[in-house]
Amino acid sequence: MTDFVDVKVSYRKLSDTALIVCNEAQLEDICVAHAIGELEEEVETYQLDFDTHVEIRPLMTQCSTQHVVVAIQIVGADSRQATDCGEIAVPRSFRGILEKVIANANQERDERDSIAATYEESFQVPFLDVVLDEPLVAPHLVHLSHVKAVSAAVDEFGAAHHRLMVRSSLMFELPPARDDVRLLWSGLAQEIDHAQGLGPVSSIVRAIKSLRCQATIPADIRLATYRTLEDLLQTQRWQATAATLREATKALDDVTVAK
Repeated sequence: MTDFVDVKVSYRKLSDTALIVCNEAQLEDICVAHAIGELEEEVETYQLDFDTHVEIRPLMTQCSTQHVVVAIQIVGADSRQATDCGEIAVPRSFRGILEKVIANANQERDERDSIAATYEESFQVPFLDVVLDEPLVAPHLVHLSHVKAVSAAVDEFGAAHHRLMVRSSLMFELPPARDDVRLLWSGLAQEIDHAQGLGPVSSIVRAIKSLRCQATIPADIRLATYRTLEDLLQTQRWQATAATLREATKALDDVTVAK
């Protein structure tokens, strides 16, 4: 079967948000024309993490129930690609066209308001590529007590990070430490709270990228924190993560800044 489905991809650089929408009328026509099965009217929404929503429609065939993707929304789409974090369980063809749209949007330099503008492209995707090989499964939610513990530990780590920057600035007579880093960590702590057990992927990715260029944090503490944030991406070992972050916070406060 070589039928194709029109897919529109919208990307907004300002919010780093992508929206992928399939032409549902075409999906229905293909199912009828080839007697594939009955495409259910009801749309099911799966939240794969705090930043990713996938809408599917069940396809009832003679042998089984399959799932057809009709829409995907991804916050932090470009950030994920840049760090290979938080890959979503959707057909690979969607990832390919998303990468192309983001690359083209980033090359747009003519419009004065290109950062705030929404960049759009349309594609034709084979019907079989919008059918999931396996049904989507909602992620396991982290227990709220662990969420609160990690959120508090992240905020405390951010405060210690900022204190270290202030000490370094005073010691080396540099300009006062900016609040950007403090806001980054407090923002991550807030999103962990708001996600209520789901991984806030885009915020974690921003923190990971920031850690890579933070010279004020000793290398061993930076590496431990980096690995801890990767654990948060997988929504695993959150209880241990809080303990590791508390240890890292104490280690930052114990760092002696010397000329």
